[in-house]
Amino acid sequence: VEGDTAGVYPRLTLAGQGRAVCIPLESPPERTVRLERCGEEAEAVAAYLQERLAAGGCAAVVCNRVSRAQAVYQAVKARGFLGEGEAILFHARFPFERREEIEKQVLNLFGKDGTRPKRAVVVATQVIEQSLDLDFDLMVSDLAPVDLLIQRAGRLQRHRGRDAGRPAGLRSASLALCQTPLCEGLPVFGGDAKVYEEATLLRSWLTLKDRGELRLPEDTSGLIEAVYSEGFPEGLADGLKQALTRADQAARMRGDKEQYEAVKRLVGEVE
Repeated sequence: VEGDTAGVYPRLTLAGQGRAVCIPLESPPERTVRLERCGEEAEAVAAYLQERLAAGGCAAVVCNRVSRAQAVYQAVKARGFLGEGEAILFHARFPFERREEIEKQVLNLFGKDGTRPKRAVVVATQVIEQSLDLDFDLMVSDLAPVDLLIQRAGRLQRHRGRDAGRPAGLRSASLALCQTPLCEGLPVFGGDAKVYEEATLLRSWLTLKDRGELRLPEDTSGLIEAVYSEGFPEGLADGLKQALTRADQAARMRGDKEQYEAVKRLVGEVE
């Protein structure tokens, strides 16, 4: 990569003909996101939200799978701390018209000019990860690839003009990661490994497990490089090295298979 801007974020990288050039882009305002942890079970997520929203506030829970979002939504409703219409379920499997209705409702409540309720929880999948201009006081997320977690955090206290009106306990941005269950010291990703590569989840878990905050955008490039680079993190235990090696091999095999299937389906040039 030419120049000394390879580690700068955000940047535009142009690659071709054996060379790459990085062009720095205007940096967004700096901010710090505190990393908290909550239990992985749906009931634990609901209990965490009830405690953190005791004085009010609007929270989002971002789940990796629709079935998980449905379970968390039901657990939140069962706690009884939200009023009518203050719990919203939002995922891509709703019929198109119903999904459009929910999207409009969410934008009207949590968009830049939305009329916010005193307290509310949106339980969603990746549908709120990109494109929608939303602002929440608090966020809970399943573990995901680190670049997607940073993207999700972009919906956390996004509109600074609302800062003065946030509840006292939610004045600083907090992202609570659902704790990944362990078996013999190794993380168990379950169904999430069918959504994202297990190797990427494992590297993201290793990168974030001891972190207490994210400094954005300062940490962005380093975090992404730590997750998507090859090799082992320094000081990694043998069991985790073996797990990462297996996950990397499985990812390469899937990639090779997908490439092979794609080549078989290519339409040749017509003379």
